[in-house]
Amino acid sequence: MAENKKKSVWEAYRFSIILVGAILVGSLIGIKMGTKAVMFKPLGDLFINGMFMVVVPLVFVTISGSISAMS
Repeated sequence: MAENKKKSVWEAYRFSIILVGAILVGSLIGIKMGTKAVMFKPLGDLFINGMFMVVVPLVFVTISGSISAMS
């Protein structure tokens, strides 16, 4: 007999909750600091560039792997 295990909301939606929380924190910092929040721009630029370093090669490898697997 299969036992149904219920996941808590935190376990099921952990990353979504963290993402929404980070968006809210960033929005509140932007509202509170106003134009002085521009001092965090280098951190955002580093994050975006890091994402490009991961996503672009991942897409390239996925497409080339799919093409090479075609028969």
